[in-house]
Amino acid sequence: MSSEDIAEEIRVSFPGTEEVIIQYLAGYLVDDAGEEEDVLQIAYHILSSLAGDRADTLKKLMSRLEDLLEEQLNARLKRRSGPKLMKLDKVMDMSKSQISNTIALSEGVDLESINKGKASRVDVKKLEKQEAKLRAKIEKRSKRDLYEGSKLLDAHRKQQTYEEMFMKINPLESTASSRQKSKDIHLPSIDVSFGSNRILSGASLTLAHGRRYGLIGRNGVGKSTLLRHIAMREVPIPPHISILFVEQEIVGDDTPAIQAVLKADVWRDHLLKEEVSLNAKLTELEAEGDEKRFEDVREELSTRLAEVHARLSDMDAASGPARAAALLAGLGFSEADQGRPTKSFSGGWRMRLALARALFVKPSLLLLDEPSNHIDLNALAWLEDYLQTWTGTLLVVSHDRAFLDAIATDIVHQHSGRLDYYKGWVPKDVQEYTSSPSPFCRNFTQFYSTKSERDRNLRKEYETQMEYRKHLQSFIDRWRYNANRGE
Repeated sequence: MSSEDIAEEIRVSFPGTEEVIIQYLAGYLVDDAGEEEDVLQIAYHILSSLAGDRADTLKKLMSRLEDLLEEQLNARLKRRSGPKLMKLDKVMDMSKSQISNTIALSEGVDLESINKGKASRVDVKKLEKQEAKLRAKIEKRSKRDLYEGSKLLDAHRKQQTYEEMFMKINPLESTASSRQKSKDIHLPSIDVSFGSNRILSGASLTLAHGRRYGLIGRNGVGKSTLLRHIAMREVPIPPHISILFVEQEIVGDDTPAIQAVLKADVWRDHLLKEEVSLNAKLTELEAEGDEKRFEDVREELSTRLAEVHARLSDMDAASGPARAAALLAGLGFSEADQGRPTKSFSGGWRMRLALARALFVKPSLLLLDEPSNHIDLNALAWLEDYLQTWTGTLLVVSHDRAFLDAIATDIVHQHSGRLDYYKGWVPKDVQEYTSSPSPFCRNFTQFYSTKSERDRNLRKEYETQMEYRKHLQSFIDRWRYNANRGE
């Protein structure tokens, strides 16, 4: 008897019931965590709300569930009827008791007093050797924990600012030369660990440029850790692919919100400052006159200024303020809010600022961790529409099914130390208009349906193999001692 059998009974009796309710009931009935409860009675109350006026169907279903769970319920009843802890009426000091510690282990025979006069047969040398080994092991473990703690302290001391980290992760020279290079990511075998825990082992990471991937998996499986490893390039992402990871809120200070967004593109801010510096130097040289000794310096500065202008043009730096204002407005910031200092906002609004900064930078690979947790419905609808037109690669972790249905073109399922990919699909009435998965294709729903069907097929295959094995075993047992007939 398994939860799948119970789930199938509920589906047959009450077709159309939501799958979440069916899975919850099936798991609850077979889970030993509720052994102190009357699980059938609780299941009856839940199912009665689904049955409505179908009392006969409910009665038959409860009778069937009682038959399926008979063995398990009897085992629970037997465990409950066993010996239990009892509360004493008064405090007893066992140190003053004259009762032997071993008299209760046998039928009234005091083993402790019998063996009191006999010499011990323990090998003292071997015992001392084992105790020394145990002490060394404990000492080594304590040193290892101390080492791990010191590494965390060192990492905190060496923590870099956003600007330093951005320039390190996304070098300007690498991103500037990415025009003619493929931005697809294909790593056939990666290993990801956190401390002593192995999160991925020999997994394949494949992210096609322009696709939007929803990363899902149970809590604690390591989804956020995988995003951090990708963001820090601890997995070998090609250097010409720019990466930005939105994980936590920005630090509040006196910087206005719109300026905080503009400064998020570190290279744009750096080049604008360099442009101002170069223009100031050229102005100073112009005031010096046309002396020949300044011609080489003037030419060098003019060449560098032309390079800076070219890179700013590639970044579309001139439209930066307008784009930043539009992003903030979409995420719920009024015109007055955009001029307020970031320290005046709460943690949720600072998280929106961090999201706006990432969207403003437009990295080739954008990593989002639960972006729908910190925004209201209007901002969420705006974000869904914005991400549906995202031209780069998107990898997002979310437990919001509707959000994933709206934005994801592919689903990546992280489990058992590996990554399974589920491609998006396009309805027939949309195929003639587009060659890519539509935003309303409900790819998470399709993933869930495909995965459930795959699990059912694997279970059927397993049951078929077990039946065949049982048949072979019965044949072997029947003719085991008759070689002639066995042939």
